[in-house]
Order: sequence, then structure tokens, then C-alpha cells
Amino acid sequence: MANSFFSELKRRNVFKVGIAYLVLAWVVIQVTAQAVPAFSMPEWVDTVVFFFGILGFPFAIFFAWAFEVTPDGIMKESDIAPEDSITSHTGRKLDFTIIGLLVIALGYFVYESRFNPQPMVTTIADTAIVDSTTTDDLSTQTATQTDPTNEVNLESDTTSIAVLPFVNMSSDPANEYFSDGISEELLNLLAKIPKLQVTSRSSAFSYKGKDINISEVAKVLGVKNILEGSVRKSGTRVRITAQLINAETDKHLWSDTYDRELDDIFKVQDEISAAIVVALKETLGIELVKTTSEVRSINPEAYDLYLHGLRGIHERTFDAFEESVVAFESAIKIAPDFLMARIKLAEVYARQIATGSRFDTEILDTAEMMINDVLAIKPDSAEAYHAMSWISWYKDEINLANQSAEKAYQFNPNNVEILRNHADSNGAKMGEAKARALFERAQRLDPLNAMTLRVYANYLKMTLQAYSESETLYKQSIKMNPLDGNTQFNLAILYSENMGNLADAIRLIDISAKLDSEDPDGHRYLSMYYLSLGDEQKTLSYADMAIAINIHNADAIDAKVNTLIYQGEVREALKLVTDSLEHSDTLYRRVGKAHFLSRAIYLLLKDNKLDEAKALTNKYLPKLSKLVEAHLRRSANDITNRHSIMLLSTVYRALGKNDEANKLAELLTRLDEDFYAKGQKRLMSLEYLSLAQISAVQNNNDKAVRYLESAIDDGYLANWRSEIKQSPYFLTLGKNPKYIALIKRLEAEMVKQKAELEKL
Repeated sequence: MANSFFSELKRRNVFKVGIAYLVLAWVVIQVTAQAVPAFSMPEWVDTVVFFFGILGFPFAIFFAWAFEVTPDGIMKESDIAPEDSITSHTGRKLDFTIIGLLVIALGYFVYESRFNPQPMVTTIADTAIVDSTTTDDLSTQTATQTDPTNEVNLESDTTSIAVLPFVNMSSDPANEYFSDGISEELLNLLAKIPKLQVTSRSSAFSYKGKDINISEVAKVLGVKNILEGSVRKSGTRVRITAQLINAETDKHLWSDTYDRELDDIFKVQDEISAAIVVALKETLGIELVKTTSEVRSINPEAYDLYLHGLRGIHERTFDAFEESVVAFESAIKIAPDFLMARIKLAEVYARQIATGSRFDTEILDTAEMMINDVLAIKPDSAEAYHAMSWISWYKDEINLANQSAEKAYQFNPNNVEILRNHADSNGAKMGEAKARALFERAQRLDPLNAMTLRVYANYLKMTLQAYSESETLYKQSIKMNPLDGNTQFNLAILYSENMGNLADAIRLIDISAKLDSEDPDGHRYLSMYYLSLGDEQKTLSYADMAIAINIHNADAIDAKVNTLIYQGEVREALKLVTDSLEHSDTLYRRVGKAHFLSRAIYLLLKDNKLDEAKALTNKYLPKLSKLVEAHLRRSANDITNRHSIMLLSTVYRALGKNDEANKLAELLTRLDEDFYAKGQKRLMSLEYLSLAQISAVQNNNDKAVRYLESAIDDGYLANWRSEIKQSPYFLTLGKNPKYIALIKRLEAEMVKQKAELEKL
């Protein structure tokens, strides 16, 4: 009976249909897995296809048994006489079908394994703009490709560990800053041990306050060992309990409890670190070098204040930064030799300038002196060089910033912040392969940190001009941390300056402005973008919002001036510029004084008020004006503000003083394509815009128009009315046919962008 049933299954081609179905289903599932991310389809499509693939199998078997394909169509098998059956003929067709499907499957397998390697960075399937109110479960994936050099491939033959935030066991919940600080200090100490791969704070602390499974946490963080514990603080006494767990076996490798006075806190950290080294050596046979804290003892009150300051740095709000400043300054007063407190204070000063929580840029000079004092005492301090890199960057001392970033990396290549800053700052010098490998390593050390993805995206944009890849990483960073307004802001800049997408840029900046409500930049950029669109009401409204946040911020005032110019409010615009220039409290951050002054010069030259234009430049650019009067002696080499030179040259040319104008323009000859392209693959829109301005100042209008066209081709739409149409440098282009065509092209693009914005 069984043999008869089996024979009947073969006769009716049930086995062949089943095989053909399974092979076809596999091919469809594999193709779908590739098509879903390629066509930006939702991830549930994969699940649906797989579900219906499984569901369809029994139906395919049933129909193969109960029905037969005949020349007259599909008929029930029971209605067909044995002599009329063509199952043998159908079987041969199925043989060819199965062979064909297997060839396709084999071809796909070969392609997937040989010609389609995994990308070096993670990607996200959803290419739409990520809404700040949406959070998804995170799953990060890092590539395995490493740089062949020893400098990058530092984690070979290493063991790995994550330090989870120690639990605050004190009676006062407010002491949590202390337990967090102890965890962070232990992490930093372990990270200095050669051949020990230590997960960064950001990823480890993402599990704070959560019920966790050690093995699952270790799997996500990519580590073999977990250090966890608790801290109980009472007055100047502290009890620290720590335990080291092998995540693969769930075995406790070591545990201990320490009762100490706070002035022995660094000794406790050294003891814990040394115990971990011994435990890993004894249980796993791994040779590690012990390291010790740089400070042997410290005033307990100063150390407590220091940990308070660390908390503010990680919270990253304006108020938290100010609290950090107070805490670090107080710690230094109590313990002047506490070098880490000085380093962190200098770092917070730089962060405040970077984020716009303070505008007195002179504080950067104070920060630089503090770091130099630290380096005089401890010349191998990675943390000091890292802070110096930040400070130098915001002082526009780029070479020193890059050198400091490299020094910091040399002294501590395991610190993720230092590692990614080095890769970003010196990526052009070290080459694409090594820079990518460093960023990849940073992702392994800190897989749940959205900041690493953001910095990587910045590198891809600024150094490689890989805009699409940069966009993908920005989106992934936003998905990982949708509450970080800086990433939304950076993606908006990419869209508006390099990808010709003003509509999505506006949406992202709107999100960023709401997340960082104390920073005027969000409203200022919205004003710029709406000015580009020609929306007078919104551009003025957002400019006023930016000014309301800081009435002395020249960036915000500049946005309003540009709006008034567009509206034809010449007198009011001029008054706002001159009043701001006269006011001693006016703070110039992104828009320099000469750039700010150029708005007034544009209006005066346009109305042919040449003497007034000259008077303004002489008044607000006195140093440069005197050099011109002295026939441009070579001391003019110390003039580094190109806007000052361009502006005065433009005024002299308008006055008919071509010799003076040309001599000034000669100072700009070094600012050519090679100068701007140094360290990157190609020029970007803002660099083309600068070259267009310089060409116009040098009286080469055709070249200026070509550079403007290149800027627009690169995607520049951000502030074109102000920087192109309302610019003093391009007034002489007004009748140039190509310039007129360019303005028409931009106006037509604004119609499209408005339509796209309405869809969002």
C-alpha cells in the first residue's frame, strides 16, 4: 500500500512540484531581501513574503495531487482517464523548471558570496526622514574588515570588556552622579591597558537602570567580559563592590568589596584595575600590562565636585554645561594640582562655544592657556591634547587642531572620542582606507553611540564628498538617537548645501530648533531657508525668534538684515547693521564682522552711494584701510580675513580706484582651487561660492559665473538670495546673460522646493 501511494505521488509529480516550489520560494525570499532596502520598502515586507512562502507550500502539494495540467486546462485528476494523462510530459517540463531555478539559485549564491561583500558601515532600510518622535529597537552591525597596519588593528589578540554603570546604593538618589563617575573613571583606567578592548561609556551606559541579560548585553556590545558593581557613599566613606563576569560562560571570574575613605579613591580604582588584569590572566591566560591612576590622592571635596562636572558634560544641555563649569572651577580652587579638572574645564569652555551656549570666544584663549599649563606638567596627556584639538578648531587654528588630535591618539588610541576625532581631523592625511578602518574600530568599541556615526558622516561629507553615504549614516545616527538635534541639523546642512533639497532641510531644522530651543542657530537657518524660498513672513518671523534668544548675536541679526533687504526696507536694514556694529556687546560667531558689514555695503553700492560705502569700510576695517593708504606693504600678509580684503577691493573698484582694488585682489591669488581642495577629493558648494566671490573681486566675471554654476550644481540652495543675489561682490554681474539665466534657474527650483515642502 505504501509503495503504491509513493508511486502515485511520483506519477502525479507531487515531489517535483514540491522541489520546484521550495527552490522558487527561496529565490523569491532572497530577491525580496535585496529589494526591500534598495526600494526603501518597509521591513515587514520581508516577513510577509516569508510567511506566504511557507503558507503556500501545502497548497502547492495539494494542487499537485488533486489537479493536473492538460491541453484543455487545469482539471481534477479524478476526472482524467489514465490513457489521457500527460503527467510524464508535465514531469519533464518540471525537470527543466527545477534545473533552471537551481541555476538561478546557484548564480545568486556565487554572486552573494564572491561579488557582493558586506559594506564597511551599517545602513538603514528606511530612507525617509526620521521623525524625532519615533524610536525603534536598535540593532547595530559592524563590518569585520580592518586596516592591515598595526596602528589601526590594535585589537588583534586582545580580550574585551564592558564596564556597566555601577548601581547607586546610597540612601540619597542624588548620589547617582558619584556612582556613574566611579564607573567612568574605572572604564577610562582600563582603556589605557594595551591589548584590552574596552567598550566606550556611551554604549555601556545605555543599559543604565535596565533589567539586563549579561550574555545578551555582551553580544550587542561585542565583548567577552562584563564588569558590574555598586557604590555606596556616606560622607567621606565609600564602599565599592565589583565583580567580573565571563559573558560566554556566565562564570564569575573575580569579585571583591572595598571600604575606603574618599581620599584613597584612586588607590581603590588601581586595585580594581589590577585585580581585573590578574583575573583575566589566571582564568583566560591573557597577558595584560597593569596601569595606574595618574593621581595618587585627592581632596575628597574636589573629587566630588569633579564627578559633578562630568555628569554635566554627558548631559550636554546649556544648563548642564554651566553647572559643569561651576563644579570644575570649584574643584580647581580646592585642589589646584588636579590636572584632570583643569582639562575638563577647558573642554567644557570649548563645548560651550561649539554649541552656542556662550559667545564670548575669548574664553578659548583662557582654555588654551590652561591646557598649555597642563602639558607643561604632563606632556603625554592624551586628554589634554584632545581638549586642545577642540579649542584650536573653534579658534580656526585648523593645523594645530589636527596636530593635537593626532597627539591625543598616539597617547591613548583606545579612547573612542579621541579615536574618531583623529580619524575625522586627519582622515585626509592618513588616506581613506585607514580613516575608514579607524571609524570602523570606533563603531566596534562603541556600537550604540550615535555620535560616532555622526562624526563618520561628517568625514564622508567634508573629506570624500560621499554625500549619499553620509546621508545614510546621518539617518542611522538619528534613528539611534532621535533626540540629538545636532545630527538633524547636520543632515539639514548636507541637504541644503550639497544635495539641493531645501524642503527636507527645513523639516529637519524645524525639529532641531525644537530640540535645541536655547540655540538661535535653528531659527536663524529657518529664516535663511525661507528667504531662499521667498517667504517674507516666515523668514522675518524666524529671524526675530533667533534674535529673541540672544539680542546681541550677529548671526541672528544678519538673518533679519537679509530679510529687510529682500523686502526693500533699505533704511531699516542699514540702521540695523550700523547700530549692531557700534554696539560693543555684539557677538560674532559664524558671521564675521566683515561679512556682516558686506550687507550694508551691498545696499550703498547698489544705490551708488560710494562715499558712504568707503566711509563705512574705513571705519570698521581701519587696519586694512591704512595698509591700502600705505600702498600695501608686505605686512598685509597678516590679513587673514578674506571678506575684509574682498569687501574693500569691491569698494575701491566701484570708486574707480582700480590700482588699489587690484593690489588688494592680488592678496587673494593663493586662495585658488588647489588651496580649497587640499585634503579632499573635490570642491564643495561653499568653496565654489568663495572662488566665485574671489573671481568677481579680481574682475573676472565669466569665471565668477562658472563657479556660481558649479556651486548650484553641487546642490547649494541654503542662502542663495543673500550670498548670490544680494551680494556686493556680484553687483557687476547684473547684466551678464549667464548670471541672469542662473537666477532664473534658482527661482524655478524654488517653485519645486515649495511644492515638495507642501507634501511633507
